[in-house]
Amino acid sequence: MNMKKAVFLDIDNTLLDFDACSEEAIRLGFEERGLRWEHGFYATFRRVNDALWQQLERGELTLEELYAVRFDRVFGAMGVRVDGAEFERGFRLRLHDLAIPMAGAGALLRALWGRYRLFAASNGPHEQQLNRLQSSGLLPFFEDVFTSQRMGYNKPGRNFFDACFALLPGLSPADCVMVGDSLTADIAGALDYGMDAIFLNPRALPLPPALSAAQSAATLEEVAALLGV
Repeated sequence: MNMKKAVFLDIDNTLLDFDACSEEAIRLGFEERGLRWEHGFYATFRRVNDALWQQLERGELTLEELYAVRFDRVFGAMGVRVDGAEFERGFRLRLHDLAIPMAGAGALLRALWGRYRLFAASNGPHEQQLNRLQSSGLLPFFEDVFTSQRMGYNKPGRNFFDACFALLPGLSPADCVMVGDSLTADIAGALDYGMDAIFLNPRALPLPPALSAAQSAATLEEVAALLGV
């Protein structure tokens, strides 16, 4: 990888452990309602949630539409009678304050800081992501935080990256590398825009032929090595 000037990093399941945070937020919601938490409930949430986020990435629904249906679908699949809209509000309030860093996140940012310009790039809600980065101690490493809510467009759309680079005069896509855990939102989006990309790939998934230009890293330590730090 040629020397780059800037690194864009996804937040959820790249720098912050969204799975751990969201499972805790859901479990606390069950506890508040006196509901028994059962093994397998989180897997159901993840299946439903992942499908909805893929729809969002394809432009088939907005973030607010995702929120409106998410827990109704989750509880329908679980066979649990709970008001999904009410649970969604509580879930997001709890998630706003939950920030569990991924292994090696702090070390990676400390190694990159001062060598690269650092930007966060997320499809999550803006104030929530700022608060979680702040709570985890990671926010000070970033020059700016780009979220779909702030930019008005979602990754992987070119409009999202257009909006980011409009705020970065003198910086071109060729100067940048995107690091993320999503083949669609992060890797495909970055490559399509002319950026290099590193796929955070702890499960050693094969890269589709169309995304073969990306590099793959099992850990954030490997990401650091690929970036020469």
